[in-house]
Amino acid sequence: MRWILFPRCNVVLQIDDEEPIPIGYPSPKHALQNFIDNGGLSSAFKREYDVRSTTIDGVDIAYVVERTDVFRDWGFAPVPAQRRNSGADNFPPVATCIEGVAVEEFTPGFRSRSILAIANATGAGAPKTNVARSALEDTPELRQMLKGIYHAYASHVEDESERLRSEESFSLTHATDHAKYTAARLSHQSSIKDDILADELQKVPVFVVEEVSGRRKTNVKEVVATGAFVTVESPLRRSIEQLVREAPTDIKAQDLLEIFGSDNFSQENVKTICNLSSYSNFDRQILKQFEISSVDAYARDKRLRLHWNLVGNSRSWLSLADVDSELIDGDRQFLQMLYEAWERVSRGNPLSSIAFPLSNIKSAGLDEYGMFMSRGHRYLAPTSALAKYVRSLATKEGHDFKRLAVLLLVLESFEAMNFTLETVNSEAAQRVTSQVLGSELANYFEDGAGFLEAIGQTNKKIFDPFAWDKRDYDA
Repeated sequence: MRWILFPRCNVVLQIDDEEPIPIGYPSPKHALQNFIDNGGLSSAFKREYDVRSTTIDGVDIAYVVERTDVFRDWGFAPVPAQRRNSGADNFPPVATCIEGVAVEEFTPGFRSRSILAIANATGAGAPKTNVARSALEDTPELRQMLKGIYHAYASHVEDESERLRSEESFSLTHATDHAKYTAARLSHQSSIKDDILADELQKVPVFVVEEVSGRRKTNVKEVVATGAFVTVESPLRRSIEQLVREAPTDIKAQDLLEIFGSDNFSQENVKTICNLSSYSNFDRQILKQFEISSVDAYARDKRLRLHWNLVGNSRSWLSLADVDSELIDGDRQFLQMLYEAWERVSRGNPLSSIAFPLSNIKSAGLDEYGMFMSRGHRYLAPTSALAKYVRSLATKEGHDFKRLAVLLLVLESFEAMNFTLETVNSEAAQRVTSQVLGSELANYFEDGAGFLEAIGQTNKKIFDPFAWDKRDYDA
């Protein structure tokens, strides 16, 4: 009788003359501990398990965390794969309960059995269920309960980051960056209310900012509120960041950079986010809300310095991944044709990583380059002939985003069909038009000759600060 988990009175099961069997547990924490004690968790690796619990607004929440000697962190323990089936032996007590009775047998706050956790809401503020008591109704009480559950998860991520620093001697940079890893199990699952989960996770410090005064941790909300930041990409910076991360004491990258005596580095300590990548959900949130406002490339130093600002009412950059229904005035039919065209040529690859500059982006050091590379994405150099051509298409009413989307599709299709920018010609354009665009999208590729001419006048070199690391050496 696994649906009666926390009865508020004495409940037993008795069959004929057999001994009565007590039903339920005193609390969610006891339920999970009992599961662990009875061999519910096993692994080929040596792991420790612990049950954490808290009570928020009448909701008792408990979840299991696991730790290995190698990584020394307490991360959320997943529901064992072999026990996710409801018919499995020692079925884990994962559920959201109302007044002690299980209503939904998923990880609290999610639509799957992912994290080993359980919640029990009691009192007047508990969410309402449907008549069959098989699901929770979407009410203010449900949102309040979910806010508390997500807050409990987010608090563990932040608390564990602090513990790694105070007890395991992790540096500020290492401990803060590790929070992204701890939170991964939360962001990789289907949550019941994405907006509430995102709001709680955005409060967790996961980024490291270096300023004149030193390094400090920050979160998504604070970065957005600030509205601007700088990133620096170079092999030297990457190596120094690794040293700062693993150092037994907190130091600044700027202090180490000054050893090299380069004046170029002196500007890089003002609101610089030191651990922005593109891999975690936190990174993607920042990259979605910000765009590059100026570019400084230093070929001699193999370094790229980018200023980022919040995306305004008028976009400064556009890639195919940015093209959504709102951007093209709700024309879902066009969006569907665009996606289908890309599917025809991409063979399952993700949307284009090339971005067009739509405004006069400040740049330096890119005159000899047609593009620059940052975090796996390619950006047209603002001073390139192709970038100038794109900007020339704007009218008094602004940019025609449908036309720009088709141009991005054509440019990406050239590469997918094994044409390099050096070999692109009218024949290549004809093949893309006939095999990829189709008659409808071809209407937006009217000035093919002008587009090809701009490509021909654009330098084919790409500024990639890590290109020097990627060279192939003959044995």
